[in-house]
Amino acid sequence: IPATVTKIEASAFYASSTTYPYLTSVVFAAAEEGVEELPLEIMDEAFFGQSELTTLALPARISEFNTKILDGLNNLKNIEITGTMADGKYASVEGMLTNAAKTEILYVPKARTGKFTINTTSINTIGAYALDNRDNLTEIVIPAHITEIKEGAFNDCDGIQTITFEGTA
Repeated sequence: IPATVTKIEASAFYASSTTYPYLTSVVFAAAEEGVEELPLEIMDEAFFGQSELTTLALPARISEFNTKILDGLNNLKNIEITGTMADGKYASVEGMLTNAAKTEILYVPKARTGKFTINTTSINTIGAYALDNRDNLTEIVIPAHITEIKEGAFNDCDGIQTITFEGTA
């Protein structure tokens, strides 16, 4: 997707078995040297139904992130933020979307399975609804460096059997 694109509309890359072939990757090109990066707006369900995508690399120029952008990406395991932007709002750590400072997890891809833990010590917050409806997770480990768990962080995670809080009480 060229750097000149500043908006991707809802269902722009919609896929079903009868309409389009499934995407296996999406590449956002960087702006040419000396050209200012323009903010990118991605609307809800822009990639709906793209079940072959397991990793999605979004550019740092993304202006706002709404989890509905990723609706229908049921096999997505990793999100990466690529490139740099002086006033960028997002980053990625361990395949998860974070704020630019890498202190808060904003979104964990739905195809994560089994045990979930956070190894990056700069992260101290699990954001609101960051793991909403992650039924394939069975175990959650909350490291001692996590100081805040926001509203609905683990909402509707029906597969969780064990939650371990590390550190001292």
